[in-house]
Amino acid sequence: MSIMKQHTEQSTYHPYCNEIFDNSNDIIYLVEVTDDRRFIHLDINTAFYKGMGLPKEAIVGQYVDELENQAFRQTLIQKYTSCLNAGAKTHFIGEYSEPSGVRTLHSVLSPIRDKNGRIHRIAGIARDISDGTENIEIQKALLKREQLFRSLAENFPDNIMKLDTKGRFLYINPALERTLGKTASEVIGTLIPEDNTHLTEAITQVVATKKNVYIQQKMSGENGVTEIHDVILIPEYDETKKLVSILGIGRNNTLRYRMEDEIALQEEQYRTLVDSLPDSILRYDRDCRVTYVSPVLERVGGKEAVSILMGKTPMEASFLKMLIRHNVFKTR
Repeated sequence: MSIMKQHTEQSTYHPYCNEIFDNSNDIIYLVEVTDDRRFIHLDINTAFYKGMGLPKEAIVGQYVDELENQAFRQTLIQKYTSCLNAGAKTHFIGEYSEPSGVRTLHSVLSPIRDKNGRIHRIAGIARDISDGTENIEIQKALLKREQLFRSLAENFPDNIMKLDTKGRFLYINPALERTLGKTASEVIGTLIPEDNTHLTEAITQVVATKKNVYIQQKMSGENGVTEIHDVILIPEYDETKKLVSILGIGRNNTLRYRMEDEIALQEEQYRTLVDSLPDSILRYDRDCRVTYVSPVLERVGGKEAVSILMGKTPMEASFLKMLIRHNVFKTR
């Protein structure tokens, strides 16, 4: 420990890092992301440029979209753009033609954010998995599942998000970007806002109970209009059955709730009108059963008459006999 401390104090850690970086069999690289979403390789290790059959100077410090090797250029731009759009760690498995032959690489790209939350760099590492056929198939299956999720989520009209168990955003889909009025890069990596205690408490409940939780979220929409979203939070587990994240799916049901309120208001207005009419009024369903009796009939025939009528067909309630017995036809 004392030797390690001495090395640290003398700032001799960097040379060791560089030695590991340069001599690793894995491909390691660091990419700068410009404000106009272009990419520049800040640094690459030996495995990177030897695998590509290019000198280091032809790659480092150059815009990726200006590299001479078209296939190499298009592959890198696609991978870096996917990571930038996702705003989260992304995985890729693919076959690459190199001077030494065709290799299957598993690449992991991790976005790095500056103090303002903008993704300004991407760190990448790629491992040759050509010798492990079974491992390749497993990795491809996992990758396919992740790609399927993203394909569905990014084209789904409902809001979709993933959070860790602390309430930190791991993913939001384009629909939620529009709802929040923020981009994924602005949201991913941040915690649930402090004023959204309802969502924070729901996440805590999911973690504690390991069960789905349903909540209703009210938020300000376009022109400051309050929107009502119904949200389900679903626990997600890794292969060891450990809870690792929470999937959230929300739907904007504002229009439905407005329609329900409007129907309730119209129903209330209708009842007010009917209750004020001097005539006796009955309402029947499709099976010819009484579903409503106006107050006038109750006043004339009494509560017993109403109890006999409600839910009954005229035949079941001995309709005419009941009316005669309670003097409903008596001139008022």
